[in-house]
Amino acid sequence: RAPLLVLLATSGTLGYLVGWGSTGTWWIGSIVVVAVLLTGRLLPASPLGRAAALGAAALVVLIGAAAAARQLALPALPDPTPDADNAFRAVSIIAIVLLVLSGFRVHARLSSLDRRVIFWIGGAAAATSFVILSLSVGGLSARERVSLLLPEPGTSLAVNTALLAALLIVVMRPVASRLRWESVAASVALAPTLTLVVDSFARVIDLPELARSVGSISAALLAAVGVLVAAVLRRRAPTPAAGEPHRGILGSDRRPRELGILIVAVPSVVIGVDRHDSVTWLVLVFAALVTLMLATSPDGLVGSTSPRRHLGWGALALATAGLWWRLGDSRVQDLEPYVLPLTGVLLLVALFLWRANRSAAASAPDLVTPVITLVALLVAILPLSAVAASGPLLRAVVVAVVSAALAIAGSSPVGTSQSRPYLDAVALTGALGILTVVVGRCAFLRSQSDTPDIRLDAWLATGLLVLIIAAFGQARTASRYIKDTAWRTIASQVLGVLGLAVVLGFELTAFEDTALGSLRAIAVILLFCALHVITFLIERAPFTRAIGWIAIVGAGIAVIGALLTGAIHPVELGTIPVAGALVVTGALTLSRTPTARTWPWLAPGVAVLLVPSLIATADHPPLWRLVGLGVIGVTIIIVSAVLRLQAPFLLAVIVVLIHAIVTFAPQIRAIYESVEWWLWFVPVGIAVVVFAARFEKSVLRMHSVAMRIRALR
Repeated sequence: RAPLLVLLATSGTLGYLVGWGSTGTWWIGSIVVVAVLLTGRLLPASPLGRAAALGAAALVVLIGAAAAARQLALPALPDPTPDADNAFRAVSIIAIVLLVLSGFRVHARLSSLDRRVIFWIGGAAAATSFVILSLSVGGLSARERVSLLLPEPGTSLAVNTALLAALLIVVMRPVASRLRWESVAASVALAPTLTLVVDSFARVIDLPELARSVGSISAALLAAVGVLVAAVLRRRAPTPAAGEPHRGILGSDRRPRELGILIVAVPSVVIGVDRHDSVTWLVLVFAALVTLMLATSPDGLVGSTSPRRHLGWGALALATAGLWWRLGDSRVQDLEPYVLPLTGVLLLVALFLWRANRSAAASAPDLVTPVITLVALLVAILPLSAVAASGPLLRAVVVAVVSAALAIAGSSPVGTSQSRPYLDAVALTGALGILTVVVGRCAFLRSQSDTPDIRLDAWLATGLLVLIIAAFGQARTASRYIKDTAWRTIASQVLGVLGLAVVLGFELTAFEDTALGSLRAIAVILLFCALHVITFLIERAPFTRAIGWIAIVGAGIAVIGALLTGAIHPVELGTIPVAGALVVTGALTLSRTPTARTWPWLAPGVAVLLVPSLIATADHPPLWRLVGLGVIGVTIIIVSAVLRLQAPFLLAVIVVLIHAIVTFAPQIRAIYESVEWWLWFVPVGIAVVVFAARFEKSVLRMHSVAMRIRALR
């Protein structure tokens, strides 16, 4: 029997090949071969043999369809490209028929193996033909389209729709009669096929090329919506009876279909971004919607227990990217229509999460919802603050007022432990907003003029005031929540430091040798010195000693900057406030701490008070400086001696001696030069003899003086 079968197969194959020798005989040979193969299935044979015969018949039909299409087009003398398109179109139609047949048993004539064979043959033929046609037909010229057997693009729309229907037939079969892996393959192919349908429909209605460029991502969105609807309907459908499977598309897994959606969506996004045209932003927005559909489960998005809910953040990122892409391309300055809707969506998400967590009565604290609230507020405040820097004054004022309200309200010591994280998010948003708008606006004013007017100081003062009020609120809040005391105390001080740094940074750039520049420099120095004294008086957050030392360092930097720019003259306008602040805080410390010494607490202030003025006397000093330095030095010596203060006493003595020598140097030189130099040996010798004669008493007296000075505090 086997040799006979081999002989029949060989002779049939040879006869089939010989039939292709003429255009009038190939179709007869093809029909005979198909008939023989199908008739052979009626004979007793193994399932593999029957499936092989059916597969061979399917291949012969596909080849015959291609040949028939070419022969029918011969009178039109087509070019090679449309000639190949005719053949592939015929193959695509037969492939659709094979896919449809694979979805049915047809009175038990088709076994599972038979259906698998014709599915994969039809699927391979469909994949090849549809891919080639999608790339070729759209590029045909009008003359080449005339030689097509079927008109375009209407034929493409009809055939693509038929392919989609065939795949749905395969997918929608009941579980009992479904081919598992074939159904998975068909599910994956649904989204790419829908893309072909959308593209052909766009060609039928003659959409422009730019509009067709979003066709792929639009198809992915339609597919994602369909998949989600099917999943929801499946959940709502009544539970089938025992032994009765889910029917239709409701009974299959959504993941293969989502894989097909990704196959379409990911290249669409990559190509759209690389193309960078006027619809790129729309591609990103559609991709965000696709991701949102994929992130949604039948039980919802926000309150869902499925891990896919985390894809929602990807959707949000894509939507934000799309909106900002559009914003950048259009050079838009009015950001409110772009950022406020996104903020609203995020706040709604936070609200839904808060409600879900409250209804769930979770024991663990909710840390996600406050973060979402923070992100929602920052999405609006930061961009608007940045744009307000160089925009109209009204917008800057409105953004500053809103930011200040958020910072102060969020820092106020109100609310419960459950609401505190949300208030912290509000406070952080307001602080960042006020910093952004103040820094941006001041930088804008500074760039507009080399000599900024009083508006610069007004913005800086407003920002510092808001941050100090917020810092007070954070410090008071720390006293209500014991577990948060440490970091809230730090936060209150950070707010103060940021405010001082911004003020000092911009004011330094505005110091100049003008009336306004001098007034600005003196005001900054006095402000920082006053803060230094206040911190030592209060000694409670946010006015801690750390802030006090930072303030006095800032005052010193301001003095140096003012001297270098000529904003203050004479030098005492800067040194006296700094020295006074240091002396006052040193005196406070000495009065509160009996063990405190004068060198660390009074020496810096006295040195700042005396040394710069002493240095300034080196070059043609005015009379008031000479007299004033001497009077102040002697006064410090007397007061220090009375109050037993060591450091001021010694510093003042040294400064007064140097000052006296420098001041009276011309008179001393005149006296020295009035006689011969060797005559000075007489008084010097007398002094040495007297000192030697009274050496022991002189040493004891000097030791006594040293001990008295050492006994000073």
